Amino acid sequence: MVKETIKESRMVHTGRYLKVRVDRVKVGSGEHVYDLVLHPGAVAILPVTPDGRILLEKQYRHALGQTILEIPAGTLEEGETPEDCAKRELMEETGYRPIHLIKLGVVYTAPGYSNERIHLFYAKVIKEKGGPAPEPDETITVGSYTMSHVSSMVRRGLLLDSKSLSALFIAERLGLVRL
Repeated sequence: MVKETIKESRMVHTGRYLKVRVDRVKVGSGEHVYDLVLHPGAVAILPVTPDGRILLEKQYRHALGQTILEIPAGTLEEGETPEDCAKRELMEETGYRPIHLIKLGVVYTAPGYSNERIHLFYAKVIKEKGGPAPEPDETITVGSYTMSHVSSMVRRGLLLDSKSLSALFIAERLGLVRL
């Protein structure tokens, strides 16, 4: 086990959701500088309709400069439980409500430079009246896909989002979906 000692730590940016901190750390006989992205945590939900279809979103992601396909997800609000966040985000982004929610686990998105944890859920869902109500900065198109179509997209490299792939593979391993 490596013994680290923080020699200096300074916050260099505080944004809407993220903070960036720079730490100077003594590691063994040397020093290293870490740029760390601090995140409040998030949820991602693998929603499955009563007829066994998976809901996926097409959403433009500025960091990538493109629209990608992914499962619904969102950032935890202060004091919010992951379960409550999952229910809120699912309704906001898809207009569906979970009737059964199962926690699949937690993944770290990029532990080399970020503390972000995403709580993954599987949800049996039903459509609610009124439809989705995404945030003003979100442009989301929700689609309903058969398991075989999702499986084909994974094989062909069309589904590249890590939280979506993680949720799918964990749910498959637990026998909740069959790809």
